Amino acid sequence: MMNQKILVVIKIPYLEQELDILIPESKKIGNIKNEIIKTLNEKYPNIFPEPNQLSLYERTTGSILKNDLYVKNHIKNGTNLILI
Repeated sequence: MMNQKILVVIKIPYLEQELDILIPESKKIGNIKNEIIKTLNEKYPNIFPEPNQLSLYERTTGSILKNDLYVKNHIKNGTNLILI
């Protein structure tokens, strides 16, 4: 079975940016969050001094997405997220 990817929009208020990102649905939310933070820290060094204190939230409900949950069970194609 191919690893399906879904498109999400992630708003990053600290950078005043929104990014469209394809994420694999077979990964855990915490792994995806860490990859996003790692990529942003490479582009903007030291932008997040405490990256382990950041969380992903579902934008319309405001609910936090727990790190140990799988993307395929909690995020749908086109979901809007916030990284804060």
